[in-house]
Amino acid sequence: MNGYWKNRIVSSKFYIGEIPHFRKHIKILKIAVTLILLFIVLRTAQIQLYKGKDFGNILNSTNISTYYTKAIRGEILDRNGVVLAKDYPSFSLYIPNRREFEYKNIAVLSNLTGKSAKRIRKILKVSTKNILIKRDLTREQVIQLELNRIDIKGIDIKVEPQRFYPMGNLYAHLIGYVSEVSRQNRESGYYQKYDYSGKTGIEKMFDKTLRGKDGIKKVAVNGMGEIIKTLENMPAKNGSSLILSVDSRLQKIVVESMRGKKGAVVIIRPDTGAILAMYSNPSYDPNQFVTGFTKVFWNKIKKNTDKPLINRAVKTYPPGSIFKVVTAAAALENHVINSTTKIFSPPQIKVANQVYHDWKKGGFGLINIHRAIASSSDVFFYKLGLMTGASKIRRMALKFGLDRNLFKLIGSQSGLIPSPAWKWRRFHKKWYAGNTISMAIGQGYVRISPLQAAVVTAVIANGGYFIKPHILIKKEIKRIKIIGNRTIKIIRSGMHDAVNSSIGTAFASRSNMIVIAGKTGTAQIIRTISRDKKNLHIPKKFIPDAWFISFAPYKHPKFAMAVFIENGGFGGAAAAPVAKRIYDQSVKAGII
Repeated sequence: MNGYWKNRIVSSKFYIGEIPHFRKHIKILKIAVTLILLFIVLRTAQIQLYKGKDFGNILNSTNISTYYTKAIRGEILDRNGVVLAKDYPSFSLYIPNRREFEYKNIAVLSNLTGKSAKRIRKILKVSTKNILIKRDLTREQVIQLELNRIDIKGIDIKVEPQRFYPMGNLYAHLIGYVSEVSRQNRESGYYQKYDYSGKTGIEKMFDKTLRGKDGIKKVAVNGMGEIIKTLENMPAKNGSSLILSVDSRLQKIVVESMRGKKGAVVIIRPDTGAILAMYSNPSYDPNQFVTGFTKVFWNKIKKNTDKPLINRAVKTYPPGSIFKVVTAAAALENHVINSTTKIFSPPQIKVANQVYHDWKKGGFGLINIHRAIASSSDVFFYKLGLMTGASKIRRMALKFGLDRNLFKLIGSQSGLIPSPAWKWRRFHKKWYAGNTISMAIGQGYVRISPLQAAVVTAVIANGGYFIKPHILIKKEIKRIKIIGNRTIKIIRSGMHDAVNSSIGTAFASRSNMIVIAGKTGTAQIIRTISRDKKNLHIPKKFIPDAWFISFAPYKHPKFAMAVFIENGGFGGAAAAPVAKRIYDQSVKAGII
């Protein structure tokens, strides 16, 4: 270094060091640095000596976190393997922790999901963790939510099983639907939050079989949120599938045949008791109930005067003249009459100052049981009922499976076969001859369902065996002989001519494709109606219910059917044509 630069540095040092103001700042800086270092040392010592144990506990502490994996619900299939209900993967939007979600983003979530901001705020008040905002997101909604993840913190999209009913309204009342479990059900401990459970139909009857068992994973997590140990890891066990006895090809024919009509159709295999078809109209789409519904939708359903949620196939009604086969069986089995016994059947009879009319103005004259069934003579059965007695008619009805719940779907009713004892318990009134007269023709207090009517028909069709109806494919069938062969032959013959002879009430519905045997029924709601008058002046709700029970083919029956048309009018005019169409279309389709 030359002398010039050496003198300049020495000169600069001397000059700076001699400035009093700068020397003061240097001292302050030294003191500040010393104080900061001292604070750090003291704080470190405090943490080590006094707080070290607490921080160590935090780092070493473990919390148990539990994660559930939803089981896939079992499928529901028809007898040919057609899927009636299944699960499919669906996207659901959750907020894992309410504290990590910014409420200012509610409006954005509302816009992206279509759920109102008011509803989202209400949902957020219910819980703090694992909050379900919306199920069954569309692909577009998922894309938009993922694109906005940076701005909307604290949300999570999960893939979960979602129930789906491919047939829509075809099987709504029979299959039923699932929806989210209520708070009351969750408190039982069997269900988890946001679980589905069967609410109606097969979904409810076999809920435990179908739902399977959710998977569970329990892990130990330290204070830093790291998983340090897996304590339990049980994979989900999917639910078992069910194969039903129904035939979707036949069900579709039934649905088409009932279009525009209010009522129900039930078809049973006579030799096994297997339910082949069951439909109630009007129906509804069960898919609308799976993910929840709005108040507007629910109010619309409730205000619908046709009451689509009612399963008319298992609801009970006055059966009218189809009940005459039960009265006939009671009389024949108790040897009150035989096939040759003739009873005079005028246009009307008078019993205890009450006049009881036949549906036919001129009456039928002297006829036997065969003609009485075929032509549905009222007066014949008024007299036969009085000859047989209410108790014997009731005992026979019970053998047919009436007055009890044969198939415990939601809304299924037992019906009623009255007795003098029942009337006294219910009304504190005596039983009169008029009660027996009404009972004999399926009026008065008698109530049966279309399902029960189909079971009665199956007994006649299969040779007198009662078989409890069932919906699952079964190998073992329990048959109970309740009616003798002679009685069965007489009743079957009368039902054959009811359809295939000009004297029959269903002659207009005879088929050229298959031999049908049947019995019509007209259940009057008020007494002022007459077959000879049109029903135009009568309010719809007072028009009689129409019934038609039948089986076919006549010699080797494969179907036992009950058709019920609510406020349909006369059985031969309203219900029998529906049955004919179902038989004919089934023949064409190769089902029967």
